[in-house]
Amino acid sequence: MQEKLIEPEALNLAVKMGAGVFRETARIMQIAADSAIENERNCIAKQDVQRAEREIRSDFKRILRSEDYDTLAGVYKNNEIRGIEKIGHLLHNLSVLEYVNDETWCDVHPTLEELIKS
Repeated sequence: MQEKLIEPEALNLAVKMGAGVFRETARIMQIAADSAIENERNCIAKQDVQRAEREIRSDFKRILRSEDYDTLAGVYKNNEIRGIEKIGHLLHNLSVLEYVNDETWCDVHPTLEELIKS
């Protein structure tokens, strides 16, 4: 993608919201590009990426169960997986993302942070 097609602030937000998962970053960029086109812009703006963030958050809200919010809050606070029976489906639907560096750790999908904090 040519740099002139996305504002730097929008790119930074898209990368953050993609959380290191190519598929998620591509999804964010597609929604943001569609938003820019709908608004007759030649460049993806931060507001386009924020629209993608809201759409993805809404998708998660439709599939998360009430009890999942407590589990997500625990993951957000501790970056640990405690009890695969509670978290397996959250890993599967990408609301929790697992990372392997020197150690294995996890975090909630960045689009869900707003829901967990409120």
